[in-house]
Amino acid sequence: MKTIIEKVILLQNVDIFSEVPTEQLAYLAAVAEEVSFEAGEVVYEEESPSQEMFMVLEGRVCLHRGDTEVTSAAANDAFGTWALFDDEPRLVTATAHGGSLHWP
Repeated sequence: MKTIIEKVILLQNVDIFSEVPTEQLAYLAAVAEEVSFEAGEVVYEEESPSQEMFMVLEGRVCLHRGDTEVTSAAANDAFGTWALFDDEPRLVTATAHGGSLHWP
């Protein structure tokens, strides 16, 4: 489990949070929880409601439409960040690979 300080450091490296003061990131880090996904497990599906963002702590996440990979996220990459800005449904499915850990 990451400490609040470790989570703040990770958040500071996400583009959308680069200008956010450390104190405010600490509030966000305090409510962020770590969630584990097994390899092959779906994190979220295309067209599902956008309610949270994720950050890969270990492993990799494939973002795809059907069998077509759109992109992937590896350790320290954030994905699903548009959920913070709009209520539109997800555009892709996210599937964990390699025992990934994420936190919204």
